[in-house]
Amino acid sequence: MNGNDSCWPMCLNYRSRPVAAEFCRGGGHYGCASYRAIKAAVIEAEVGHADETGFYIKGRRHWLHTVSTEELTYYEPHARWGKETPCQAGQKATDEIGILPQFTGTLVHDAWATYFRYQLLLHALCNAHHLRDLTAIVENDQQQWAALMIACLLSAKELVAAAWQAGETRLSADCRERIHQLYEAIVCLGLAENPLPVSHSPPGKRGRRKRPKRATW
Repeated sequence: MNGNDSCWPMCLNYRSRPVAAEFCRGGGHYGCASYRAIKAAVIEAEVGHADETGFYIKGRRHWLHTVSTEELTYYEPHARWGKETPCQAGQKATDEIGILPQFTGTLVHDAWATYFRYQLLLHALCNAHHLRDLTAIVENDQQQWAALMIACLLSAKELVAAAWQAGETRLSADCRERIHQLYEAIVCLGLAENPLPVSHSPPGKRGRRKRPKRATW
């Protein structure tokens, strides 16, 4: 809605609370069908983008969950953040909202652990978050591989944009392979600069394992 809409002055001139409440109820009634249609369309989408952020409703902490496509965005607030344990899954926000349990496309997200609990879909991590983390590594740790990865991701983004402008729907197989090889080489540099810690725990003693004095559940 913008300032030129004919109903906008009406909203500004409402002085009566009962009239305003009735106006909101009417808008909610007609909006429900669109709300359900957006939710159904997002569930059937090939690619969806999921995110969540905290906010307050009447002074109480809630979470606003979103799943969007290029054309549609579905919002739903919830008092809970997400799954805590698998056995509580049915009581948590993402299950109760109902999109992710039914979504079978590719979900782009920020690597929040809750998203990985859904196995019917494909996962794609958001490169905006990758670039933010890589920039922090460059600035705080001065690791060169992170700067190379930033350049790799931005170059790939430019190649995709150029392909779209040329009317292509995807990069050529040769171009994808070059990006893949460069990506893998940079990952190897990063692993070499950050080797996994070596475990120094002593080997376990041979023999029969002791049984607990009583079972724990």
